[in-house]
Amino acid sequence: MFVPAWPGQVCSLAYQIGPQIEADLGIELTPEQQGRLIEYYRLDPITGRRVVRRAAIRRPKGAGKSPEGAYCGYAELVAPVVFSGWDANGQPVGVRHPDPWVQFAAVSEDQTDNVLVWLFDTLNDRPEVCAERGIDLGRTRIYLHGRPGRIEPVTASAGSREGQRITFGVLDQTESWTRENGGRRLADTLRRNAAKMGGWTLELQNAPSIGDGSVADQTAKASERKSAGVLFDTREPPNVDAVDMSDPAQLRPALEFAYGDSLRWVDIDRLIEEILDPDTDPNDARRYYLNTPAAS
Repeated sequence: MFVPAWPGQVCSLAYQIGPQIEADLGIELTPEQQGRLIEYYRLDPITGRRVVRRAAIRRPKGAGKSPEGAYCGYAELVAPVVFSGWDANGQPVGVRHPDPWVQFAAVSEDQTDNVLVWLFDTLNDRPEVCAERGIDLGRTRIYLHGRPGRIEPVTASAGSREGQRITFGVLDQTESWTRENGGRRLADTLRRNAAKMGGWTLELQNAPSIGDGSVADQTAKASERKSAGVLFDTREPPNVDAVDMSDPAQLRPALEFAYGDSLRWVDIDRLIEEILDPDTDPNDARRYYLNTPAAS
């Protein structure tokens, strides 16, 4: 049974996983990213059972969604993501998955590069980490030496994925996953495959068009229904419908709210210039920069 080490501590394996991600990949997680990681790996304080089965991040363009999907995939490959009991102090203990199978999924091959290339390039620059963790960087996949484990890209056009024993799936740009392009079927299949292995999925979303029936739209509705095990994380500026998209003084605070901690690396002035460009559709600007569903 979980015993908090400090007031308000959450029962989560993230306190072990987060430091390994930062050390191995040479990154510093923002407070928002740390908070989400804690929620991703939250456990029932009595049974140790995973709480989240289906998570989604909705953030504007450039907010760091792809790296987040990539480092979560890396954690699932080599970090202690599986609950194995309680230590003497009542803290959860994690172990590596004995047979991790991670898929980075998109509706097209080009989209899978968003997540996979970031992780590949990061690991390629850190050969000592690859050697320590037993990682083999293949041309299109990442493997483990001497034991089962892999990360691979998949697309909606690659045929049926039914029955694959995946332990984690990243679903990238799910605002573009529709019934017509096979995205909704792929999302359903990935979730079923992860479910039978006790795994989970993570969606990376831009705001969809209002009521477009995309996977991103469906997940928002599942969150509104408070479906068990669904974690939906978004930052939409308050009173966004009243924001004058031609007024920089109104755009700046709305953008700062939508981007949150990613202001560390995002140039707000550059985004304002893009929004004010006469060739930028205001509805597209609301979706992609203010993180708010808009009419198509």
